[in-house]
Amino acid sequence: MPIASLQDLQVFREALEAADAVSAILNRPATARDFKLGSQLSGASAAVAAQIAEGYGQLTDRHFAHYLAIARGTANELQAHLAVARGRGYLNEGEWRAL
Repeated sequence: MPIASLQDLQVFREALEAADAVSAILNRPATARDFKLGSQLSGASAAVAAQIAEGYGQLTDRHFAHYLAIARGTANELQAHLAVARGRGYLNEGEWRAL
């Protein structure tokens, strides 16, 4: 299936879903009190989708690939922050694995 819009990219849709799931975790009272970790989670979760979108708007596949690589790094950063949140009891094992 040809990609006609950003919304056609499954990776973009999944990045938005992950950002929504992280936002739900951030609304929990315990997580909301951990300002620094919350800020890191919020920023990284939003940045993954934003980087994919920015890359999609580039003129060449090479530039798009560059932004996808950045998004992958940010997704890894997000995983690390989620592991810390799990360790602090802000989400359970099942939620962590799903994200």
